Amino acid sequence: MKKLLFLLALVAVISPVFAQNNRVMLAEDCMYLGRKSYLATGNYNTQQLGIGDNRLASFHIPDDMVMQVYALPGFKGRSESFYSSVPCLPSSWRSKVSSVKIFRRGEGPIAELPAQGDKVIFYRDIKYSGVAKEIPAGSFGAANLGYLSGQISSVYIPEGMTIVVRDNANKTFTFSSSRSSLSQYGWDNRIVAGIVYSGNPGGGGTLPQGDRVIFYRDAKYSGIERDFGNGTFNIADLGLLAAQVSSIYIPRGKSVKVYDGRNNSRTFTASIPDLARYGWNDKISTGIISGGNNGTIPPQGNKVILYRDMKYSGIAKQMNTGNFNAANLGSLQNNISSIYIPHGWVVQIYDRNGRTQRLTSSISNLAQYGWDNRISAGNIYASDGGHHGDNGGGGNNQQVILYTDLNYQGRAIACAEGTTNSLGFGAGISSIRIPPGFAVVVYKGPNLTGESKTFTSSVSNLSALPGRWNDAINAVYIYRY
Repeated sequence: MKKLLFLLALVAVISPVFAQNNRVMLAEDCMYLGRKSYLATGNYNTQQLGIGDNRLASFHIPDDMVMQVYALPGFKGRSESFYSSVPCLPSSWRSKVSSVKIFRRGEGPIAELPAQGDKVIFYRDIKYSGVAKEIPAGSFGAANLGYLSGQISSVYIPEGMTIVVRDNANKTFTFSSSRSSLSQYGWDNRIVAGIVYSGNPGGGGTLPQGDRVIFYRDAKYSGIERDFGNGTFNIADLGLLAAQVSSIYIPRGKSVKVYDGRNNSRTFTASIPDLARYGWNDKISTGIISGGNNGTIPPQGNKVILYRDMKYSGIAKQMNTGNFNAANLGSLQNNISSIYIPHGWVVQIYDRNGRTQRLTSSISNLAQYGWDNRISAGNIYASDGGHHGDNGGGGNNQQVILYTDLNYQGRAIACAEGTTNSLGFGAGISSIRIPPGFAVVVYKGPNLTGESKTFTSSVSNLSALPGRWNDAINAVYIYRY
């Protein structure tokens, strides 16, 4: 019944998506809820979005399409491209989109190639156009830039060179590759001075700067590099760096969940000068970046939701009360990075080695608790002993009683509905009293493992049953039916 309800709920959510699968669907709420609009390929300014200005919270993108979002009307301001659906945008973009461009992969606007040569070239306009000035290795200032001082919008940087730029407020930023639009990095019309290096400033291994994640082809933050803001990235985004990344710069507060070609994953929360030390050299092909100054607000609802990626994003699955295992999780087994837990709920999680932890509130990044990509089974129940979801109502003062002797005698262990008790090998359970309407699943192994059997009525003598259950129970799970 629970599986049926979940499937019905899932169909209700995704049906609008497939209704127009050749268009991008925009939604004003997370999980594709709220007001929606469906857009074909083209450019859409604020009044054409169909959901209003600064309202976009989630969207569905067909496999062969790309959507580029802009923070300002008229396709201006900071921008980011998305190649896959996002059920809940990170806080850096949620309700902050004013215009979009939609195109098919391979048919989108082709980025202008920068100039060639062995000197850095600053340009007054974006896309390497307008008045230009060549700057050799060494320091430069307003006198060197002339008219371009405080008027630079793009910069060509030869491979192997790095520039550290400075503005009038004495703030600095490091670039190690060409930039066709400095406005995307908050540096449009700000550069007044700086230093051009032949290689990384300070020598190999020097940690870069900035608020964007940077992937490098070589160790110690060197070689060809590409930077990304929050969101997803894939092989097309990485380009020549696909399965060729050897080091990563990660700004403070950000997290990067990476995947290889076999869908193995790992989360990094700090810069890594040499991925080979972690077994990830030349493996990264896709991933998701999240975090920064603002946390992501979790979704709402009365069901626990498990997410593949951090910040309540990526593939998601709603769960009702009760225990769940690999069969229930499907592709999310050992692949969960965040979890939404409604108020009043408890989730007992287990990994493949039987280790367990009790969670009572939503967690946007399980890596911070050592549980990223580890959840393989669990149990969901209400902390007040009551009922939520689809399991019916009724009183909550009834309990299953486990006894160490026959005929409900000896030491008694009371177990409330929805709880899991790891009893240990010394429990010695010989009889069970079960109230009407309750079911008990008993396990011979700890943490809901090993051979199991379900009882729906009291058992006065476990030794009379086949299967050698007397003194063999090590864990139980109780639920109403």
